[in-house]
Amino acid sequence: MSDVLKNIEYLVGRKFPGSNAPPPLSSGHAAGLMWQTRQESIAEYRAQLSLLSANEVTRRVRRECESEAAQDRAQREVRTPPAVAPEAAFWIHREEWPVVSGALLLLNVEPRRGLGAVIRDVMTATHRKLVNPATYDSESEFLSIKESCTRLSDFAQGLVDDVHNIVTNVGAAARQQNLHVFSGNVVEPRKFLLWARDRGHTIPAPLAVLTQDVPSIGELQARIRQLETDRDNAWDQFEPNSSFYPRELDIAFQAWRAVCNESPASKGTPRQRLERWIRNGYPDLLTEEVERIAIVANFRKQRGKKKASNPGE
Repeated sequence: MSDVLKNIEYLVGRKFPGSNAPPPLSSGHAAGLMWQTRQESIAEYRAQLSLLSANEVTRRVRRECESEAAQDRAQREVRTPPAVAPEAAFWIHREEWPVVSGALLLLNVEPRRGLGAVIRDVMTATHRKLVNPATYDSESEFLSIKESCTRLSDFAQGLVDDVHNIVTNVGAAARQQNLHVFSGNVVEPRKFLLWARDRGHTIPAPLAVLTQDVPSIGELQARIRQLETDRDNAWDQFEPNSSFYPRELDIAFQAWRAVCNESPASKGTPRQRLERWIRNGYPDLLTEEVERIAIVANFRKQRGKKKASNPGE
């Protein structure tokens, strides 16, 4: 079969679904007459298409394909309608939510607009098909309206059932003391969302901030102390593997810190204590190296002529 004939049969099938169906088995006079009349209409339409040029047939096929794609998109709109997203800036700052509002928020519906707004959006998609003249050009287009209306009814009922189920589960959780419901049938937002998440509900992205872990005051204070310690130890070490590693400066820094943290009752002058720590920690150093490092690390130097009574200064 040539491409032109295939395109003609496609167009016939779109306008007359089941165009190749055999005659009805229960051949009553009325049924047989209807089938015969339909077959004559199909033959007439096929003959009309055969008189068209190949380009015109192709153009009609393209237009029909676009119409079919639009129909599929409209059906998906019914199955997954646009949600009236919650206004997060309003809800995340409230100290409590009515239980029904919380249920709607879980379903990604703005409670202040309610279920009607969502259902209205779905009805709008169906209404566009009802007022479109192309809907009545073929049997398949018209039958799609019935399917859309059926899905609209199922969707509306399902949405109401989902809200009712959440509210019922909240009541059961309150009786089992798994979730505290305050007087007036309201809940604390964070606890409600955590309870819902544990039950497998997906938390809408705008409200997910309420489920994030918040550190306690004690944890924040411990974090501050750690940051202060890290700051104080910022020069705690050099890089021994670096080609610029200053070994004697590193030892001088270690000795200085160790001596500064010694008891005030430690014997000797600061320089003597520094030299003692350096010799104990690095026994491989030569005497002149120990003295040179101690001079760098010495934090109590006297200017001018040395006093005889303090030979270690």
